Amino acid sequence: MRVNQALEDGDEQTLDIAIVGGGATGVELAAELVHSVSLLNIYGLTHLTRERLKVSLVEAGPRLLPALPEGLAHRVKQKLESLGVNVITGNPAVKAGSDGLTLKNDAHIDANLMVWAAGIRAPDFLASLGLAHRKNNQLLVNEYLQSTDDPSVYALGDCAACAIDDDRFVPPRAQSAHQMAACLATNIQRELKGRAAKPFKYKDRGSLVSLSRFSAVGNLMQSKSLSMSIEGTLARYAYASLYRMHQRALHGWWKMLLIITVDKLNHAVKPRLKLH
Repeated sequence: MRVNQALEDGDEQTLDIAIVGGGATGVELAAELVHSVSLLNIYGLTHLTRERLKVSLVEAGPRLLPALPEGLAHRVKQKLESLGVNVITGNPAVKAGSDGLTLKNDAHIDANLMVWAAGIRAPDFLASLGLAHRKNNQLLVNEYLQSTDDPSVYALGDCAACAIDDDRFVPPRAQSAHQMAACLATNIQRELKGRAAKPFKYKDRGSLVSLSRFSAVGNLMQSKSLSMSIEGTLARYAYASLYRMHQRALHGWWKMLLIITVDKLNHAVKPRLKLH
C-alpha cells in the first residue's frame, strides 16, 4: 500500500521482493505474490501493477524443485519467468543487508522485503535435550522413530532425522509426517499390548506444486519404477484433493465436509485478498 501511494504521488518506485529457496515453498510464494498484485485493482490500488512488482527467486542448487523430474522443473521455471519472476539458480545467497541480498558471485539483488524459504529447522529446544541431533536441530531417530540415545523418546515430522540409507534422510514433507504419525500411532498401541513394533518405511507418493491460479505441476508415484507427471488443470485438481485428504486424516470425514462448506461460503462473502 505504501508503494502504491508513492506511485500515486508521482514517486517512481518498485516493490522488490527476494525469496531464498527454490523448493515448493519458494516457488508457490513467488507465483502467489504475482497473483495477489493482479487483485489489487479490485480495492482501488491501481498503481502497483505487475510491472512494478519485482520478485527474485534465488536457489543455491542447479535447478528449482529437486523433488520433481527435471523436465517439469524446467517448465515451472519458464512459467515463473513468463510471469516476470527473476529466477536465479546455482548462485546461493551469502549475505542479507538492509537493501537486499548479496550472492556468491558478488551479484546484488535489490529487495525491500526478503523471505527465507530454504530448508527447515526444528525448534531450538530440541538441541538442548542432550540427545543426538543434526545441525538443524532434528533428533536422530532409528527405524522405529525412537531417539538413537533414548528409546523412550519418539520424534516425527520436521523434528525427526530418519535415515533412508547412508546418504539420505526422509524428506521434510507433509506426506512424510503423515506416514510417520500413522506408523508411530500403530507402534504405541502395539507396545501397550506387549507386541513388537514395526519399522517405519517411507513411501514417496510424489510431489505437487501449485502456481497459484496460473497452473500446477506434479509427479505422482506408486513405486520407484511407476510414476506419472501431471500439470495444468489435472494437477490443480490433484493438489486440491491432496489437501482435502490431509484434512480428512486430521479431522475425519464429517469435519472435513464442514470445512469445505465453510470454505465455499467464505470464498463467496469474504474479500479475495487481505490487505493487513
